[in-house]
Amino acid sequence: MAHTPQPAPYAARKGELVWDSALDRVGEVTDDRYRLRPPDGGAEWHAERCTIRPATRVEALRARVAVANAESRKGRE
Repeated sequence: MAHTPQPAPYAARKGELVWDSALDRVGEVTDDRYRLRPPDGGAEWHAERCTIRPATRVEALRARVAVANAESRKGRE
C-alpha cells in the first residue's frame, strides 16, 4: 500500500491574516509561535500550526471592513 505524503503545515508570517479552523475565525499573526489576535484588537489566542491557513481574499476583506466599521463608530459611542 502506497503512503500519500501529507502537506506540510502552513508557516504564517507576523502580521499576516490567517483563518483558524479550530475557532472558525480570522486572526492576525502576532509572533512565530502562532499567537493570533482579532484584526480589530482584543484578546490574543494560541493557534496550532495545523489549524491555520492563509485567509482568503473574502475573509481578509470581511475582517478589514469590520475594523473600518469599528473605527468609524468610535466617535459616536
